[in-house]
Amino acid sequence: MILRVLELHNFGRFRERSVAFDAGPTLVLGRNEMGKSTLLECLPAALFGVKKKERFRNWWRGGDCRVAVTFSEGPRHLRIERDILTDHVFLAEEGGDAPSFCFDGKVSPTGRCSEREEYLDRISSWFGVAEEEVFRASLFYGQGSLEIEPRADLEGKVKKLLSGSAEIDYDKVLDSLLEDYFRVTRYSPWGKDKTQERELEKVRNRLSELEQLQRDCRERGIRLEKLRSDIEGLRNSVEEDRREAEKGKRYLGWVRTWLHREEREQRLQEAFRHLQQEIDRVERLHREQRQLEKSLAEFPLPEGFSAVLPRMVSELRELRSKSRVLQEEINRVYARLPAGFGAPWGGVFLLAFLVAGAGFFFLQRRPELLAPVGLAAGLGISLLFLCQLKKSGRVSAQRHLIKGQAQVLEENLEQARRRLVEIEGLLERHDLKHGEEDLKGLQGLLARQAGLQQRLREIHGALEVLDESEVLEAEKAVLTRELAVVREQRQQSAPERAKLLKAEELPEAEEKLARLEKRLALRERELAELLREESFLAAELGDLRQLEEETLFLQERERLLLERKEVLAKAFELLGGAVEDFRSGSLKRFAAEVAGLVAVVTGGRYRELRMEEGFRFLLREPEGGWQLLQGFSRGTVDAVFFSIRLALTRQLAGGRPLPLLLDDPMVNFDSQRLADTLKYLENLGSDFQVVLCSHNQGFLDLIDRSRWQVLNLDGR
Repeated sequence: MILRVLELHNFGRFRERSVAFDAGPTLVLGRNEMGKSTLLECLPAALFGVKKKERFRNWWRGGDCRVAVTFSEGPRHLRIERDILTDHVFLAEEGGDAPSFCFDGKVSPTGRCSEREEYLDRISSWFGVAEEEVFRASLFYGQGSLEIEPRADLEGKVKKLLSGSAEIDYDKVLDSLLEDYFRVTRYSPWGKDKTQERELEKVRNRLSELEQLQRDCRERGIRLEKLRSDIEGLRNSVEEDRREAEKGKRYLGWVRTWLHREEREQRLQEAFRHLQQEIDRVERLHREQRQLEKSLAEFPLPEGFSAVLPRMVSELRELRSKSRVLQEEINRVYARLPAGFGAPWGGVFLLAFLVAGAGFFFLQRRPELLAPVGLAAGLGISLLFLCQLKKSGRVSAQRHLIKGQAQVLEENLEQARRRLVEIEGLLERHDLKHGEEDLKGLQGLLARQAGLQQRLREIHGALEVLDESEVLEAEKAVLTRELAVVREQRQQSAPERAKLLKAEELPEAEEKLARLEKRLALRERELAELLREESFLAAELGDLRQLEEETLFLQERERLLLERKEVLAKAFELLGGAVEDFRSGSLKRFAAEVAGLVAVVTGGRYRELRMEEGFRFLLREPEGGWQLLQGFSRGTVDAVFFSIRLALTRQLAGGRPLPLLLDDPMVNFDSQRLADTLKYLENLGSDFQVVLCSHNQGFLDLIDRSRWQVLNLDGR
């Protein structure tokens, strides 16, 4: 199989680059940072994807990042296109006798899905491997270090590759046998047991459950017999109680009906008596009404005047009393007038004259006192006149006030007398006397008339509330018929007094019946529970035969599972031992092949190599001792692992010309080893396509330019 074209779009430092390869060896030269490693990383990126996608995102521009590779093997061609960022893959196979194949889907570098498995199967059919780790341990030679990390999972894959079991996956067969074994039982004779129970344990657990169920069924059979006996006795008791309850219900119903009819007859009789009393009352009120109307018609007072006469008589007596009171008030007011009228001015002038004469006489004796005596006399006379003037004004105001009060009372008296004359005149026009004794007699007559009218109104109100006589008579007729019907019904169902309960005995009888019904309900529920239990037990006893059949089937199944368990354990042990022996022989042959290659690349200095568990290698020194590779120089270690990778490549190829990708792996080789290795790769080019990347321009002097394709990267 030959790598034909690598196409890069926004991948690493490359924006757009397409590189074509020939079938023979190819030397890719370029200075550091020219993209040699990026160019080779394009191939595993296209096949398996990239976990750290930012590593190959275009350095100068964003956007998408895609790669494509094209292979050919005779007439067949394979093209793989991958979007690095989305992991969308397009794979197309065409040419040759095989039908064309096309795959289009998402294949991420991790995870498991049906699309990824289908894609990796196609990759494995072309390269012999579908794991990136094995690919980088064989066909892809990284830069600077050729060592293979001794991890357990990689060791298993390499062992599988070396033993030739990649096509016949004995590990899968062993895993299948082990899986079949653990489908039978969870107990492992080779290590840790499984946590969940398997079929054998489930069968045994079910057999144990069936044995317990059969024992339980036998116990239930005994219990069922006793239960049926209890059910029969309880059923008879329930039937007897039910008959008694029905009998009691009928009897109490009959008693209630009789007592109800008796009570109804009593109510009808009471209603009849009440209705008759109401009829008598209505007739009595009608007679009294007629008598009152007759008495009022014969009353001696004028017709139409009797309505206002009581008010007039009352007002007349009030006016007479008011007139007397007003006259007495007027007399008392006039009695409060002052005794005289006006001031005693004569006495005042006489007193003033006497004072003046006395002053004159005194001044004749003491003329020097004229001014003060004159002033004092004038002042005294003035005060006397002022006091008399003030007293006269106060008396005048008091008399004026009293006369005003008397005038108001006289006006009220005059109004009362005018109204009194008016009422007396009205009475006289109706020939009614208005003397005091006459008024008393008239009031008595009016009171009697008012009493008769009030009683007549009461009778009218009572008759409005009570039904008419015709209605009452109709109701009486209906009650009479109902009473006759009830009496007839009672006579038809008249019981013997000895069998009839009294009304006061009925609650006790009903309580007794309720207790009987409650006891009956409890027994019926108990009977229902027993019947359900009987049905359940009968159903379980019906399953006893099925349990016995299931037990026989599971016992036979247990025997077959035990036989299968022994056969699978034996097969696993035999096949595991055979595979281990086969792989041990394969590893020895692989070590011998690696030793031959080591002798070539080391110029015959080292010729023997041994491989131990853990993918560890020991090299025999020229002096004859064995030593781990870590004890040798870096150039020797790289030479040995270079040989190991070449041997793995041969094993992986299986006769197919797979491409070898070498990213300057010989930086630690001395000049002689480098020349020997390049010569070996040149000769290897007849079987494999070799693509070697290096920055060392000296390689041009060490190779046969006629046999190598040389590509110079110019940094575009």
